[in-house]
Amino acid sequence: MNLSGFTLLCPDKKPDNISDLIDFWKNAGGYVRTIGDWWEAPMLDPENVVLYGNTSFCMVLAHFYGLELSTPDNSFIATLTQDWLKREVTFHSDRDEGYQKQEKETLEFNWKIRTFIDSKTVRCFAPYSGVYPYFPVTEFLNTFIQEHSNSLPGSMALDVGYIPGRGWAILDVKPVWCASPFNCEPEGMCQSLLAAHQPTKMAS
Repeated sequence: MNLSGFTLLCPDKKPDNISDLIDFWKNAGGYVRTIGDWWEAPMLDPENVVLYGNTSFCMVLAHFYGLELSTPDNSFIATLTQDWLKREVTFHSDRDEGYQKQEKETLEFNWKIRTFIDSKTVRCFAPYSGVYPYFPVTEFLNTFIQEHSNSLPGSMALDVGYIPGRGWAILDVKPVWCASPFNCEPEGMCQSLLAAHQPTKMAS
């Protein structure tokens, strides 16, 4: 992966767990800049800017640079059937916050896994709760992508979990640009991060 020419902008108070992402970005030829506030944003070609940080940081800078970030609709989970949720979940619509999810069952998950997906392809995944899964998750993810190919966002971080006796379940969906890596392979995450900015921003 060649990231030469791309600048990754992060807040100066970076999360502790993105060091692998930053190291990979630099080793692939990209630049990394950290800033404290949006008014410190350097004058850069928007075509070469990639944002990563908290929601307010990224949204303000996206407006500053005129970028359109791929942001999963927060009602997406509400459209899924019990075949994919495998637990009782209710949703209500809030005028200010959008769709809000409320878990109605208290369940134990053997594993929880973060995945990074773009262009209907799983780029990488890693567990963030429990050990590496004994029950393969790849088939579940690929089937989910195939059956929802027309409604998936262009790029997303998708969380899934394994419920004993029920199987794999969809937990949540987040924008890639503010999702923790959770030990995911950095090259795959970088691919999804580029795709989250605009379709043409794909490194070779």
